[in-house]
Amino acid sequence: MLPFLLQFGPLKIHTYGAMFALGGGLGFGFLHARRRGMGFEKDEHFWIFVNAVLLCGAVGGRVLHLIEYVPFSSPDFWSQAFSPKAGFSVLGAFLAGAAGVFILCRRLGLGFLRVWDHFSMILPLWHFFGRLGCLGAGCFH
Repeated sequence: MLPFLLQFGPLKIHTYGAMFALGGGLGFGFLHARRRGMGFEKDEHFWIFVNAVLLCGAVGGRVLHLIEYVPFSSPDFWSQAFSPKAGFSVLGAFLAGAAGVFILCRRLGLGFLRVWDHFSMILPLWHFFGRLGCLGAGCFH
């Protein structure tokens, strides 16, 4: 197990976060070269897409984790909701990310299935790097 990939004094780079960011960065770099094929005529629309995926995925991942593991009546519900150390659900991130992409496609007048076809190519890669980060952090007991 390697919970911290690097450490510089008080600054610690967590293995899970670094691997997750690496997978996402590689995936979105791959998609950036194909943004015209996805239907994004303007470069800024692609970056709005990236931000929508990241924001919706983060919120959806935390919300589904809370629904699954923390009762709403629990006294520490709100501290868990906003804690940087609380859990995350990959399925929640996937579902909310898909919803975010769908909403963005509707707003920009793009075909959802066309965008989703391209986006779905990076999901296994991103998930692979996330699982490597989990393995390094010791998530699998």
